[in-house]
Amino acid sequence: MGQLRNSLRSFAINLALFLISVAVPVFALDAYVGRFLSYGSTNQNTPNAKYTFTNSSYTFSVKLNSDGFRERELPTGPKKTGKRVVFVGDSFAFGWGVAAEDSFVRIVERRLKDADGEAAWEVINLSIEGTDPRDYVDCAKIFGPVLKPDIVV
Repeated sequence: MGQLRNSLRSFAINLALFLISVAVPVFALDAYVGRFLSYGSTNQNTPNAKYTFTNSSYTFSVKLNSDGFRERELPTGPKKTGKRVVFVGDSFAFGWGVAAEDSFVRIVERRLKDADGEAAWEVINLSIEGTDPRDYVDCAKIFGPVLKPDIVV
């Protein structure tokens, strides 16, 4: 029993050393390099861009608003009624691969409005494909004071 415990302890220590010495720097380098390289669409976050993406599995169209976000224009004034929720995120929240009305954010919006009424929620999607949490923070810092959301997801 003592020998098994020592073996497990040795394995855990070796695994921790591996993660610290190899895996963490590789992931850090990947994140650093990814911050400066753009993969995918050249229209990413370009205001008023329209493009269609096609591959062997699916085709979908994207229309960006005048601020470079998908679909609707951003509100210019304070919310009229209810709560304002702003989503920031990557391709999942952006709705990569689906029509804008089928994106995660619009599904959440429909469910909120079905539950609480049309006027209870204003949902804004500030997601951009290919972004990471640092970009979400930057986006929230820029658009938060303007949009004054009640909730940021």
